[in-house]
Amino acid sequence: MGFDPQTYRKWFETPLGRTVDTDEKSVLFSMAKLKPGDRVLDIGCGDGAFTEEAMRLTGNVVGLDFSEEMLNAAKKRLTHLPEIEWLNGDASAMPFHDESFDTVLSVAMLGMVPDPLGVIRESYRVLKPGGQLILAILNRWSSWAAERKIRGWLKPDSVWGNARFFSADNLQLLLEEATFKSITLRGCVYYPPIDSAILLQLLRSMEWLGQRANLPGAALLIARGIK
Repeated sequence: MGFDPQTYRKWFETPLGRTVDTDEKSVLFSMAKLKPGDRVLDIGCGDGAFTEEAMRLTGNVVGLDFSEEMLNAAKKRLTHLPEIEWLNGDASAMPFHDESFDTVLSVAMLGMVPDPLGVIRESYRVLKPGGQLILAILNRWSSWAAERKIRGWLKPDSVWGNARFFSADNLQLLLEEATFKSITLRGCVYYPPIDSAILLQLLRSMEWLGQRANLPGAALLIARGIK
């Protein structure tokens, strides 16, 4: 079972969803340093949450997802960006030539696929020499992963029933096994998954300190590897 597009989008409209979206994009795109003209592939793009920002920065983006329902939601939501190319496909066997992209993005998708290393190797294949993979995953050692594991136990047929969660060491080893170089890791979203605007505001100092000191316990780990 995958994400329902309407439920997925409604989450971004909550105080928690808006805060997480802002924090994730701030860290991820500061690491990616995208430039106008860069060709970007967003795998597991969903309804285009990160595809949209990549398009604004580069003007040249492909969104790939296994779910036609999510792709249809992306097309409908981003009709003002008709230049984005949307493709239905498998991230472990992508329909692109070797060395086709400057950047591959993957946000919170790796834990949903049966062969994470295969997806990372495919990302390496489609990157140009010197290109970068920006990979974001849910951290195994966070309150967010614990909450989602409980959801999976309570409802095994949900999207979290078979989800994988990775540690920073897991992520580092996967990228090294796929022969990526100059690997850097950062964390963000240090606050718990509580949908309270007041609490989230009170916890801004926790996020500020966590990001700047790159402390353990972040909900999202973001890695950058160079081909």
